[in-house]
Amino acid sequence: MLTPLRVLQIGLLYTGLYLLGAGYALPAAPALLQTAIPDLAVALLAAGALGGTWRAHAQARGTERVFWALLTGAAGAQLLHSVLLLLHTLLPPGPAILRTVGHMGYYTFVVLVLVALLVRPDRPRAGGNERAATIEWLMAVGALYSVVFYFLLLPARERPFPWFVIFTVQQLVPALWALVLAVRAERGPFRQVFGLLAGGFGAGALMGVAAHWLYTGRAQENVAPYQAMWMFPLVGLAAASLCARGPVWVRAGAAPERRSDRSRARLAVAAVALPPLVDLATRALGIAPQLADARSEMTLVATPLLAILAALRLRLVAAAPPSASFVVDSPEVRAALGVPSECLQFASGVAHELNNPLMAVVGWAELAQRRGGDAPQVRALMDAAHRAAEVVQRLQQIAQAGEKVTPPWGIER
Repeated sequence: MLTPLRVLQIGLLYTGLYLLGAGYALPAAPALLQTAIPDLAVALLAAGALGGTWRAHAQARGTERVFWALLTGAAGAQLLHSVLLLLHTLLPPGPAILRTVGHMGYYTFVVLVLVALLVRPDRPRAGGNERAATIEWLMAVGALYSVVFYFLLLPARERPFPWFVIFTVQQLVPALWALVLAVRAERGPFRQVFGLLAGGFGAGALMGVAAHWLYTGRAQENVAPYQAMWMFPLVGLAAASLCARGPVWVRAGAAPERRSDRSRARLAVAAVALPPLVDLATRALGIAPQLADARSEMTLVATPLLAILAALRLRLVAAAPPSASFVVDSPEVRAALGVPSECLQFASGVAHELNNPLMAVVGWAELAQRRGGDAPQVRALMDAAHRAAEVVQRLQQIAQAGEKVTPPWGIER
């Protein structure tokens, strides 16, 4: 049975074997293999992280489900990044569009990880507010990246040093924020999730310092070992996806609007206006006129994307039922709104609490069998644990079926 510790061990062993091969075998290999094998190694690890986060997304509920959906998208973006760079290497001369879109996949990976950490699954929201929070944070992070591209990445085409700073900072920020959340998390499962993410991104950032220095300095050294900087975050992501799930239900209306929610909404509104206002001000001040066309093109890309996110946010407001902000106590009203009954909430909570210890019992029994302890008592223990696990699984299915009741107006809660 896979556990976070087992996946962490496997991932670190995989990365260690890659480092050993990249340090001793790859320098003597043909140039094509020196470029292709690192991308292939990262792609395989990204595929594993994608499977783990997708499984966690399917098991989670509420804000935690959104959290894992964002991390699933992040793992998929990193997989796309590696595959496209691999194709660019294997199809000489590789089309420039493959490399460009591949790098966009990496930036998408960073943005989705940051938004997932900002959503804070350890603080559940009621009434579907997690979707609104996700869109608002996407707008805020997207606007921030547009400013970074506008003032740093576009001018840095002629100055290599800022690239080193940008690459290093964008790897350190998720690691530091995940570490802060691991210290401040109020619930055990999330503390472990944040800790694994902080460790993975932190290890990748530390290795990335040397890699970015060599890359931005155009050093003619073997940079293949430093590709492990992409692997460590994926190992942490895959291990975190196997941690225990958090609380399942939050009563509708139980979480009143907080001051932070209102501040986040204002930040999202400002994000829509930020790119065009920055571009207009830069033009009026006459800053770097040789970059005016490139900056305007970037502004034209950022502005409609942020406007689309704003439209989705408004659609959520318009689609929200009038009673979503009140506590629902009547069974009839609960059924109409698609809110699970008290019994279903209790059943789901009991199933969740029983599932983890049962899996631990099965895992230890299987380990005892492998080590020669195939006694009748061990087999009886495994049979009993498997029967109990089937009952818990059925209980979870019943609770999940009760969650998917569709209200009369067609909005699934």
